[in-house]
Amino acid sequence: MITTTGTPWKELQTHRCGWWIEIGTKPLIAALREAISLPDSERDRMGIRGRHLVEECYSFARLGDEMKSVYNWIPTGGGPPACLRLD
Repeated sequence: MITTTGTPWKELQTHRCGWWIEIGTKPLIAALREAISLPDSERDRMGIRGRHLVEECYSFARLGDEMKSVYNWIPTGGGPPACLRLD
């Protein structure tokens, strides 16, 4: 996957399953060239890492647990849940 720094998916880069690039034609061309120059086996491994990332961070079960923690936090207060960004 290739996406831009205008999205919140920096973990594509840190999990080595895609490219998180600056907005623009030149960065996109560079990422596409890099992607097509990789051996199929490496792109396959990137896909596997990407699937693990989605299962770990974006599954319905995970997101449901995070939403539950937010809804439990609202009436009780205290420190916000780790999944909540307040900036």
